[in-house]
Amino acid sequence: MEPPIVDKGWAWIYVFASFMISIIYDGFLFSIGIFHGNLYRYFNSSNAATSLVESILLGMDYIAGPFASCLVNRFGCRKVSVTGSLIATSGILLSLVMPRIEYLYLTMGLFCGFGVGLLDFSSVFILGIHFHEHRATAMGISFSGSGFGSLLLAPLMGWLNLYYGFWKGTMLIAAGLMLNCTVFSMLYSDFGYSPGTVSSESFADVLQGGVVTPIGSTETQTTVKTLPSKVSVKEATQTDSHDTEIELVEVQPLQTSSRSLLYEEQSRCSRFAHMVRNIIDLSVFSNYAYIVFNLGNFIFCLGIRIPFVYVPDRAVELGLATPEHASFLLAIAGVCNTLGRLIFGFWADRTTITRLHIFNAILMVNGLSHFATVFINKYYQMAIYSCVFGLTFGGLVCLTPVVLVDLVGIRRFNTAYGLIGLTSGIAILVGTPMAGMIHDRTHSYEYGFYVCGGIVLASCLVLCSIPIVQKKCARH
Repeated sequence: MEPPIVDKGWAWIYVFASFMISIIYDGFLFSIGIFHGNLYRYFNSSNAATSLVESILLGMDYIAGPFASCLVNRFGCRKVSVTGSLIATSGILLSLVMPRIEYLYLTMGLFCGFGVGLLDFSSVFILGIHFHEHRATAMGISFSGSGFGSLLLAPLMGWLNLYYGFWKGTMLIAAGLMLNCTVFSMLYSDFGYSPGTVSSESFADVLQGGVVTPIGSTETQTTVKTLPSKVSVKEATQTDSHDTEIELVEVQPLQTSSRSLLYEEQSRCSRFAHMVRNIIDLSVFSNYAYIVFNLGNFIFCLGIRIPFVYVPDRAVELGLATPEHASFLLAIAGVCNTLGRLIFGFWADRTTITRLHIFNAILMVNGLSHFATVFINKYYQMAIYSCVFGLTFGGLVCLTPVVLVDLVGIRRFNTAYGLIGLTSGIAILVGTPMAGMIHDRTHSYEYGFYVCGGIVLASCLVLCSIPIVQKKCARH
């Protein structure tokens, strides 16, 4: 397996591939609100039951994170991304023949959502591996594909709904678009950065990932039969290989133990155990700043997806637009989403302000914008709101992995980001149907936006405590 190319050459091809993939899958996710009314009427279901399809879809995109992390470490980004494309396409196609809304929870929600999650996290992991100095810029360019996808697919899906007069025809075309992610996924490398790779942090890390060889011997051993005063530990990673001499100070435990120190790396059981450890490895939670960030992100995700699902319906409810024109509000949010990812990604690489402070400032503006919807009574005002929350949402998405690397380091990035995705997905599963339930009780989408604003501002307060936590941890 070839070592990663960092900040140059083919690494920028990965940016292009992830950009194109983001256009397709994220454009589909941001356009899913257009189908809300169609599904609501076709299956004659409640608003909350219909919104659960969108909630599971969006939630599974995040929940797939830990599994995507493990699979990328084992099989590489290319195979995982191709598999995700095929699973997502299959989920959309199966949804076309389902007779009840409950079946869409499985096909559109679980299957398509999990496939999209593999696409999503693969594109983040490959850029995290292959970029260092320009990481925020690369992430911003890649994630801006989401905005272009919203700009292109939201009006397209709305127009196709009117053209066919039936949501299934539009979904069939969406499945064809999703299948094209397979082509762009083939441009990825199969390199996978494993957090369990040998490092110099501790002798335990060496024992987990190294091969013990007595000095002067060329024969590799997995058990110690005689006790040398020194051993040579060969560090084998995807990027480098070298020998390190270390002295054995405490040899008594080795002398009294007949257990094998290491298992053969080629053993199927060993590989499976390694995959399981990557999924359930919670050592990253020893970083208290990461715990606070994860908590704040969980609260944030309870409300952040609500506007993308209910903005078109809210505009129609207020009598500001027809369903066709209401879909353009998502396109406006998509354009600003793109600009937000590019602007904040470029700025974060070049400013002296910490990325965490930028993240918190954007989060505060996003939360306040949802309360401003109380003053909206014109279409252009709804368009301005769509612009603001799209711009800030793009900045938050772009900076999340960058801030995470600053908090936990690149070595634990895959695992940390995957676990962030898991908690985010659970929050989205709860948050979006919650807004639907509020509508069913109040017969208005207005209060859902107020709840969204309160949730986002609460998460901002939590994340503002991270510098305090870091200072206290540094003292101890």
